[in-house]
This record gives sequence, structure tokens and C-alpha cells, in this order.
Amino acid sequence: MRRRAIVTVLVSLCTLACAGGAWAQYTYNPNNPDEQGSNIRYFGSVKDESGQALKGVAILVKHAYVFTSDEAGRYVGYVPADPSPKPVVIGCAKPGYTLVRMTKRAGSTRQKLWVQADCILRKAR
Repeated sequence: MRRRAIVTVLVSLCTLACAGGAWAQYTYNPNNPDEQGSNIRYFGSVKDESGQALKGVAILVKHAYVFTSDEAGRYVGYVPADPSPKPVVIGCAKPGYTLVRMTKRAGSTRQKLWVQADCILRKAR
């Protein structure tokens, strides 16, 4: 029984270690017309609890901008920069699913601000 518990923990740790490399990454491309101006780039992925990409998930940013995940469960969009110090509200929703968790991180390159928000959804029962 003890050996089985150790194997379970090791498999879980390996799964978490491998999942770390699945994060979307942002690279500034000055040739992309979307990169011009003071917009903030929002991007990320949406998956179910088993790690399968979810298509057609609505990602709502600042209660005003909606992006939709593609076949790979990814989305990207640009939102005007807001000088307000208030935190930005982001939500993920799809009919028949509930939000399990969202991981959000913000950063910048020398040229551009970005926010990555990844969502995990569960099929509603």
C-alpha cells in the first residue's frame, strides 16, 4: 500500500512538472500591426479538468471586451490601456461548464504590457 502511494505522488509530481511547459508565451513582434499603440495584449488558454482544450469559451475582460477560444483552446486580443490602478476583471464562461480556477499573471516587455489568463472549466452536472 505504501509503494502505491509513493508511485501516485511521483506520477502527480511528474505531471505537474510537465504541465509547467504548457504555458502560453508572449513575444513582442514590432511588425505586427496589433502591437502598435498603447494596447495591452490579453492571451491564454482554456482547458477542462482533464487538460483537453475547450473551443468557444468566452473570455470577458473589463466587463466590455470579449474574446473566444479557438480549436486549440487559445485566445488573444488587445484592450486599450487603462490608467486606472483598479485591478482588471477577467472571466471565462461557456454554457454547460463552470469555472474551476483561473491563473492570471501580468508582465511587460520593454515595448508592451501583457496579461496571461488561463482557465480550467468543469462540465456542469
